[in-house]
Amino acid sequence: MAYNFSDKETYDLIPEGDYEVVLSTAEIRETNDKSKKFISCKYTIRTDVEQASAGRVIFENIWQDRNDPEDFDHKKLQKILLTQGPNGKYIFNNDIDLLIQHINGLNMIIHISKKDADEYHSEAYNEVKYCSHRPSKAQPKTLGGSTPTVSVSANYDFSGDDLPF
Repeated sequence: MAYNFSDKETYDLIPEGDYEVVLSTAEIRETNDKSKKFISCKYTIRTDVEQASAGRVIFENIWQDRNDPEDFDHKKLQKILLTQGPNGKYIFNNDIDLLIQHINGLNMIIHISKKDADEYHSEAYNEVKYCSHRPSKAQPKTLGGSTPTVSVSANYDFSGDDLPF
C-alpha cells in the first residue's frame, strides 16, 4: 500500500477584521532541533457568536526573548493580558507555567490581518494582532444555555470554635 503525502491541504485566508476568539491552546514547545522554545497559541474563532469564519483557527508563536533565552516576548504576552481590560494587574513571578495556565481558555477580540509572502512564508498568510483594552463582550458558552449566577449571603457567623485563630 502506498501513501501519498505530496498533496498539501490548503486553506483560504481568513478575511481581515476583528473576531471574537477563544485562546483554545497555549503551550510551550521546542523547535525540531530543540535549539529554541516558544509558546504555541491556537485561537479558535468562536461559534457561539454570530460572525464570519466561525470555527476557523489561527496559530501564533511567541518566541523566546533574544536578550534573555529564559524569557518570552513580554510585549506579545502583555497584549494578550490587556485584551481582558486595562485594569488587570497580573503577577506571575516569572512562572511561565502559571501564565500559560491563566491565558488558556481566555475569550478575547483579536484583529486578523493578511500578510504577503516573505522570506519565512512562501505564500500569503494571516497574522494575529490584538485589540488591547477591548475585552470580549460575549459571555462564554455554558451548559444549559444560561449564564451562571453567584449569590453571596451577608449573614456570616464568625463566633464560636469554628475559627482557626
